Amino acid sequence: MKISIAIVWTIAACQAAPYFNYDCTLQLDMKSQTFQFLLTPCTPFVALYFDWYYSLCLISLITTTDLVTLWKITQMKTSPDEDRNRRRSRDRRFFFQTITQGTIIIAELTFYFYISTLVSNKWTQFAMTTFAWILAHTLDGCIVILFNRELRSLRLNIAVTTSESSHHGRQTVATTYHSSHAR
Repeated sequence: MKISIAIVWTIAACQAAPYFNYDCTLQLDMKSQTFQFLLTPCTPFVALYFDWYYSLCLISLITTTDLVTLWKITQMKTSPDEDRNRRRSRDRRFFFQTITQGTIIIAELTFYFYISTLVSNKWTQFAMTTFAWILAHTLDGCIVILFNRELRSLRLNIAVTTSESSHHGRQTVATTYHSSHAR
């Protein structure tokens, strides 16, 4: 477990490291309303290798892992043990969750790096880059909730109380959050 966590942190650090150099960062282009790399000597290297190819390699690795997992899932036999079948069902649900999330990220990367370069309208580019990025991460959270029965069963009760402040005549609103499980 510790090794897999170290691998994830190492991969993330490798992808983020070039952006700590000011010359390799992104800037907001007001004309197209999109984030663009600064035109510096390191830009082609960082944009091509660390942003595009690195993302493609990670997506390919994840896809390969998912395909191997799918093959293993199809090889699993049902068991008379009810707990074991319940765990397998949960594992299958988790697998399909990762497939759905991966598909959305692949679509977002395709729009961001390829399709957006084929259009010239700034609002279309904005939709295919910034909005696609926001939408992908929003859908990612929705998918987690959709596939996770435990998260769907959580209820968030919000109690709002209002009180008057006598010496300033202002109203104060206090919000209290209570989390409870649905039964």
